[in-house]
Amino acid sequence: YQGKVNNYWKELKYKSFEQFLKDLPIRRTVAYRDILVYKRFAADFKIPKEELYGVNLSRLEVIANKIKKEEAGDWIKKARELSNVEYRLSAKNLK
Repeated sequence: YQGKVNNYWKELKYKSFEQFLKDLPIRRTVAYRDILVYKRFAADFKIPKEELYGVNLSRLEVIANKIKKEEAGDWIKKARELSNVEYRLSAKNLK
């Protein structure tokens, strides 16, 4: 997230963020998922990034733009503890 927002890729002489991503050992979709989750939970909600360690970020991606700051802690806990089916059912009920 910080690298994209602060244009660190320019300092590394890349012509675009997309070009920079091509040289990383992760898929583009994974990079954008991680950026979304970091932006929403760490930057917007002010949750320490350490609280996100070990959490399935794909789960948080699903609910990132559907919850309020006050709900973030509960959803991080659910992402850690619930089974895939239980989590999907909980997330499906969000509007």
